[in-house]
Amino acid sequence: MGLTRLAGFGAFGFVVIILGLNAVLESTKPPAGDAQTADVARYFAEHTDLVRTGVALAAVAWVFISVFAAGVLAHQRDAWAAVGMIGIAMQNVLFAGVSAARLALTAGGDPATLWQLHNALWVTNSVGLGLGLTSAALLLVAAIAGVYTVDGGGPGGLSVVGLIGWLLWAAWLAIFGVVLVRAKQSAGTAMMPNLSRAAVTR
Repeated sequence: MGLTRLAGFGAFGFVVIILGLNAVLESTKPPAGDAQTADVARYFAEHTDLVRTGVALAAVAWVFISVFAAGVLAHQRDAWAAVGMIGIAMQNVLFAGVSAARLALTAGGDPATLWQLHNALWVTNSVGLGLGLTSAALLLVAAIAGVYTVDGGGPGGLSVVGLIGWLLWAAWLAIFGVVLVRAKQSAGTAMMPNLSRAAVTR
């Protein structure tokens, strides 16, 4: 199997893991950004195994998305694909910090410091998603405004803006994943779908 098709399957794997993982975690009602320290400590103490499993699955998902980004770069051979690859690298580093903060919280680390660090890394992680155009514009707005809401304050609706952008980006991943799986290895550079250049990154 060539890198192009492998990249397409990588997109599918990433979307399935991330959507499923977020659905499960959201069902446990995780603490909000402005949650009290005691609530944060209680949540991670009560959901230790789930959080740690989520961190492990997220690591697998980021392997998938890295393969996808490499395949897009090889297939497209243009500057936008390179921008997307940079965004993936940014996200891998920043989300590793998010995962580390979560693991430290499950181990009984200081929630007052770790939760704020977690939120700050989560906000800046969206900047990596913002290396693109359409859906990334929404993510970038949420990320920039989110700098002022790390402690849970600031204008409402930002999480909804970020969610819409993220869902559009996930849809784009799935669509372009199909393009890559169906692409001929000798086809050279192909046109990206209309949702393209939205982001080659999350």
